[in-house]
Amino acid sequence: MKNATIIIPTRNDAKNMDACLQACLNQDGYSKEKYDIMIIDDVSTDSTADVVEKYAKKYPGMITNIRLDKRIGRTKSLNLGIKKCNTPVFIELNADCIPEKNWLKGLMDGFTDEKVAVTKTTSIEEGASSAYRTELIKKLGMFDEGFNEMGSGFRMDSDIMFKILDAGYEIKRVYGTGYEHRHPKPTTMKGKIKYAFSRVKVHRFDPLLYKKHPQRTAKMLDIRFGFLRNPMTDFRTATGLWRGNGELELGSPQGVRIIENKTPVHAFIIILLGISYVILVKLSRLYGSIKYGKLLI
Repeated sequence: MKNATIIIPTRNDAKNMDACLQACLNQDGYSKEKYDIMIIDDVSTDSTADVVEKYAKKYPGMITNIRLDKRIGRTKSLNLGIKKCNTPVFIELNADCIPEKNWLKGLMDGFTDEKVAVTKTTSIEEGASSAYRTELIKKLGMFDEGFNEMGSGFRMDSDIMFKILDAGYEIKRVYGTGYEHRHPKPTTMKGKIKYAFSRVKVHRFDPLLYKKHPQRTAKMLDIRFGFLRNPMTDFRTATGLWRGNGELELGSPQGVRIIENKTPVHAFIIILLGISYVILVKLSRLYGSIKYGKLLI
């Protein structure tokens, strides 16, 4: 019996899929006989399906290519993969994450105790590159599809991690391995503006997470007075100050740079747009507050 299934929900990731699958197949210290790879293709319109099919033909019985005929979003795609998973462990992986050679062995070696429900190479709140005990996640209701979005499934990872901790299980962070995250980086100003608004929009899910896990979310998001995320925390997120090195840049923690600080004029624009970001994010949370019935701005 195989021990693990790598589940890759994807859409239009042809440029990364080849490298991702190559890396998943070239793992040191973990035999190919011990794991499967399952791709959930959420109606890609590029050549993603062709890339996956090439590998599926080369590794029959190991690589499963599930092509959907109607878009369902990231969270629902992942849950579909979990339902079809029959191994004790599954690993959630994004197609733009390229694992290191000892990645799978590191994750699997982390299950040293029955109380360890998740092993991961990232922080507790993040989900990409995390290994889960399949039956436990099914028992907990899998990922909450209330967080479903066509693009990201924002905060669904934090939600499942909090549910695991609330159920009395442990989350173990694995060190000494990881992955390269080839996060999409827009190059045109139009693309950068579109990306920035997409990052604003997903914060409508913050009130839902706060409603489900008030204490844990308050600590994670730095919530003050029971309803206000510290505005400076939002500002630092937008302007790169979260890194702690004092350097300004307009971008995201995912590594997307929109404006670099090269002159005093750039610095002024970054600060002005950073303030604008704070206002827009708080409006997005206000919308989520109305939708989910939990005030958070």
